[in-house]
Amino acid sequence: MGLEGGVEAHYAWSGNDGENGTVGVVPTTLEKRNEWGVDLRPGFAVLSQAMPLNIRPYAILGYRQTEFNDSATAGNIHSGFALGAGAELVTYKHYGVRLDYDHVFYGTDDGIVPHEDDLRLGLAYHF
Repeated sequence: MGLEGGVEAHYAWSGNDGENGTVGVVPTTLEKRNEWGVDLRPGFAVLSQAMPLNIRPYAILGYRQTEFNDSATAGNIHSGFALGAGAELVTYKHYGVRLDYDHVFYGTDDGIVPHEDDLRLGLAYHF
């Protein structure tokens, strides 16, 4: 009956053309270039023991730093934090399948307020 979880670091790049918006009254298009981040994935052992089929729910608390380009400037670095939740189904010995969602809240910079929603399906290996 305690905490369980892990720490995860990642780096990602993107060719995403972004979405149209405005900076003040000037139209702009954001393009995400790359990001890195660190996530803490705390879970509760008591919840894992109560769940059927060896499902392990967890929360996501993370930090992100992302480079966005817009039509007015290049290379804007935005820092933000991620909040989310997910669950892992431990399928065979040390292997599991994860499904999680998080929302990234970036700070405002030069009138640009990006945000991001991530839905991930993944495989995990427990050492």
